[in-house]
Amino acid sequence: GPYAWSRHPAYLTKNLFWWLSTLPILSTGTLVDAARATLILAAVSGVYYWRARTEERHLCADPVYRDYSAWMSRRAPVPRFFRWVGGR
Repeated sequence: GPYAWSRHPAYLTKNLFWWLSTLPILSTGTLVDAARATLILAAVSGVYYWRARTEERHLCADPVYRDYSAWMSRRAPVPRFFRWVGGR
């Protein structure tokens, strides 16, 4: 299922939805509209990132979740991609 791809599939799909649904506005509006939309979306993505990090911190109290998280870091496509992009 989706949890085999990402530890936070709901946050990931919400971010993808907002960015992809706003792309037409970025390409048809003025440069100011594009900059405004990009900054707002970056802030929304930042909130989701903060929520995911907070959720991870709370969930890591459970040893079963820690095992799942370690497995995800090694095997799941989305965490591996971000680790590759980040150079870790």
